[in-house]
Amino acid sequence: MKLRKLISGIVVGALMAISLGTMALAAKSPATDTTPKDPTPAEYAAGVSGPVIKLDGVEVSLPATFTALPEATIASAKSAATQLVGAGATLLKAFECTPDPKFGTDYKESITVRFDCAAVKAGADITVLHQKADGSWEAIKPDSIEDGKLIATFPSLSPVAFAVKGTSDKTGTTAPVLPIVGALCIVGLAFCATKRFA
Repeated sequence: MKLRKLISGIVVGALMAISLGTMALAAKSPATDTTPKDPTPAEYAAGVSGPVIKLDGVEVSLPATFTALPEATIASAKSAATQLVGAGATLLKAFECTPDPKFGTDYKESITVRFDCAAVKAGADITVLHQKADGSWEAIKPDSIEDGKLIATFPSLSPVAFAVKGTSDKTGTTAPVLPIVGALCIVGLAFCATKRFA
């Protein structure tokens, strides 16, 4: 009788372990499952500033203005990020960068800008996207990336975006392996005990 109660307790405990483990697989409630929204055009441009620091390779210090892009241009930048950077690439920032015209910013081949942005981190895999006059985008490798600072050189200034290379999402729901394996071991022990004392 005691043996039967022991075995029953083991089996019940195993079933409880399985049920607790598999509860993690339940779908999230719609009330708590919140999907992050895409930033607005103003949010994509917010927090970016900095000067023009070179014209045709010659050091200068000229102010530039940073304004929000139209939604259609941001959508185009997102598509370009996927094509030029890779699947899963996301936009960190997107904005219109314009040298202040009152300073007569003249250059023939290149313009270098220092972007001051807290979202930029040293070692981040950031590609700078630049929209050309024909509407297509090109990928530009930054000259340097530091915490809060990115320097890049362009053939001209126009819409600019920072694209971050995507990483695979490995945080998806997976089966709770350890509780299930442990429960199966307990059931196996109970079975062996039944055979032994039968």
